[in-house]
Amino acid sequence: MNVELTYRELAEMSTALNNFVSNAKIPAKYAFRFSKVAKHIQSELSNLNDQKEKLIVKYGKEVDTEQGKSIQVTPENSESFMEEWNGILDEKTSLDFVEIPLSGIGETVLTVAEMTVLDMFFVDD
Repeated sequence: MNVELTYRELAEMSTALNNFVSNAKIPAKYAFRFSKVAKHIQSELSNLNDQKEKLIVKYGKEVDTEQGKSIQVTPENSESFMEEWNGILDEKTSLDFVEIPLSGIGETVLTVAEMTVLDMFFVDD
């Protein structure tokens, strides 16, 4: 299956995806399938985070915090930062994967919220 998603949608599924990858006890062939798409998503999210860091540097300045020095977006640049950041989040990417039958996830427990964002990866059998 090939699905087109925005980076915003990918970012929103991140927590549920990490929970499923960490806790699901599924047959090896399904784990193999899902690991490929999970690695792709993690790579896309890493690239997204890199872009965010570049924007923070572009629109921020170095400040002292309790944890040390960091770069924060300045109030006068926050609107420009958000405009560019939202533009990046609205960009599309595609995922290509083979759906996992629901019977293949066995007794794995997902919350309704998790299933809502991960449902595209499963097919009811």
